[in-house]
Amino acid sequence: MKGVFWNVNGFRDPKKHRFLSDLTKEQNLSFIALSETVKRDFSSAFLKNLCAGRDFLWHVKAPHGRSGGMLMGIDLGTFDIGAIDE
Repeated sequence: MKGVFWNVNGFRDPKKHRFLSDLTKEQNLSFIALSETVKRDFSSAFLKNLCAGRDFLWHVKAPHGRSGGMLMGIDLGTFDIGAIDE
């Protein structure tokens, strides 16, 4: 099981998206946890690209004001998720 925790300091830069997608493919990541995304929501196509097309379950915690926000993705092929609590 491999994963990444990353404070992205804003997630608008396409280079960060590409890096994360490549990292997921190369390292076969089982989970992705991003903080300081500063985004409220993500399209399903965007999330599918981040996890290299694998079956990930995604959970978003919206930012407060101009900071914060979290995005967590978990590979359902590795983990069995019963519930998510905030």
